[in-house]
Amino acid sequence: SNNELQLQLWPIGDLRTGQLRGMEASVRWNHPQRGLMAPADFLPLAVNAGFATQIDEWVVSASIRQFAAWVDAGLPVQDLEMAFNLTTEMFLSPRSRQLISTELTNNDLRPVNFRVEVPESVLRSDGTVLREVFDTYRSMGMPVTLDRFGSDYSNLDRLPRFAIDAVKIDLALISDLSNRLSSRALVSSLITLAQTAGLRVAAAGVDDELLRDQVVELGCVQGQGQGLWLSGAIDPHEFAELLGDRYLIEAG
Repeated sequence: SNNELQLQLWPIGDLRTGQLRGMEASVRWNHPQRGLMAPADFLPLAVNAGFATQIDEWVVSASIRQFAAWVDAGLPVQDLEMAFNLTTEMFLSPRSRQLISTELTNNDLRPVNFRVEVPESVLRSDGTVLREVFDTYRSMGMPVTLDRFGSDYSNLDRLPRFAIDAVKIDLALISDLSNRLSSRALVSSLITLAQTAGLRVAAAGVDDELLRDQVVELGCVQGQGQGLWLSGAIDPHEFAELLGDRYLIEAG
């Protein structure tokens, strides 16, 4: 049931200064028998059971309502972004856009404080439909990030055609930076491609100082991680405690 779902947040920081920039919403399932379960442990089951869309919609609503609760409590979140992930199916559905619009209106919030993340594989979708959807989000004032950027680069020639605001480089590519020269060359080319297209670039999986230094050197200045260096997923109460000094890490 929805009462067993718990909102979790990944802090997002400036990789040069360590300053908090926002958060990405995720979900944990507090299973009656198995305890707190990570998404990887239960979302595949939810997909097979037909509950994936219901869970994604819960995350969208819970994210927006949590942000509203922080605002109501007087916490300094007005310059932060809350990102949430949509599957390709949800992204293309008018239902999800209506849900987001309704939640924002009901909670008196601005779309500029939120960000939709959608898998890069969305670029395989019909071009006419996709352009209309991206344009609709832009007209709503809500930026869209292509997640897992670089995981499906056969479609990257379509990148300039759509109203995309940012890309987030695939975690697997970032985690492999220290091990393979070819990964460094690929990540460098992806960052250059995105920046040439006028897009912001973020990185997932920046888990230690070495990776931070490599990513910043290649030109990416925003990221998230789960090691000692950047915080992993935390609950909203723990996140609120970060709002004091606003720094996740020491500046490099």
